Amino acid sequence: GAYATTDAVVADLYDTDNDGALDSDPFASGTRGDLVRDIAQGVGAVIAAQDGNTFGRTGVYLEGRREEVRTEETNFGNLSADANLFVARQADATVQVSIKNGGGIRDSIGSFSNTGGTAVELPPVANPDAGKEAGEMSQLDIANSLRFNNSLSLITVTSAQLLQVLEHAVSQTAPGATPGRFAQIGGISYSFDATRLPGDRVISVALTDANGSPTQVIVRDGEVVADAPAAIRVVTLSFLLTGGDSYPFQ
Repeated sequence: GAYATTDAVVADLYDTDNDGALDSDPFASGTRGDLVRDIAQGVGAVIAAQDGNTFGRTGVYLEGRREEVRTEETNFGNLSADANLFVARQADATVQVSIKNGGGIRDSIGSFSNTGGTAVELPPVANPDAGKEAGEMSQLDIANSLRFNNSLSLITVTSAQLLQVLEHAVSQTAPGATPGRFAQIGGISYSFDATRLPGDRVISVALTDANGSPTQVIVRDGEVVADAPAAIRVVTLSFLLTGGDSYPFQ
């Protein structure tokens, strides 16, 4: 059976005569306890190393819960899409758009506080043993939230194809649904009407600058505008480029 490895349980198992002293060493060399402790310490060392390896700081809870990232844009969805865009531009400065699926985000980065029966969303907590300060984002946080570790790919699409991709992203959006294909984006903004039939939901699309301000309209009133770009460079997850979540990149 399963046992909670508290001091009290260990004492109950190894203090057979109930005199308050352990009758044998639970962690004697070569015993199962010794093996379990070695494994636990090894795993703990890896966790501590990853949690002490920090990459940035946030003053807010980064939203990555299933019900959120699969139904709407979130701060963590935008951050991770923007990060993909930043990295892609190191290889190709012409990349303008980043698209990833919300289903690829598996958890939030942050913590909760229960005050008066109300859960309050907070930034990540500190881990003094690992040298991590409150609000810092660690390798462990990122690996837990983006645990598929997808590689990135670049592709060139027409404006009409980009509209088709975004239509696909919102095609399964419905009350109570959490479709993994819902897009988290960078470099563009778009609007859609979920009450319309799938394939005819996207109302507007525009390229945006680093501040999120529109720089060029691509779609207006559901139609690609006459002066829309002929080619748009996109960074996306290799998973989506090879048919993941049935994305029509192929």
